[in-house]
Amino acid sequence: MGGRDRRARVGDVHEVARGMPFVTVWERDDGTDRPVYQIGGKSFVFFRTARPDAVDPETGEKYDDVIMIWTFNRRATTWLKEHRL
Repeated sequence: MGGRDRRARVGDVHEVARGMPFVTVWERDDGTDRPVYQIGGKSFVFFRTARPDAVDPETGEKYDDVIMIWTFNRRATTWLKEHRL
């Protein structure tokens, strides 16, 4: 991933998550390409299916590409939001 000349893409998320030490990847058996990344049996990144709580504010259409990232505390969550990662 080079510098910060663009926003992160899905491929970047996979690259970073797979590069974490001790990571295991749980591949879903539902035919989708939505792996769950875990360390020590605890998930830290997964790809959600469309749900009513994630919608385009203009069209009302459900997003089908929501990435969930669990952080260890609120400060880390705030940092990710502020840096739009």
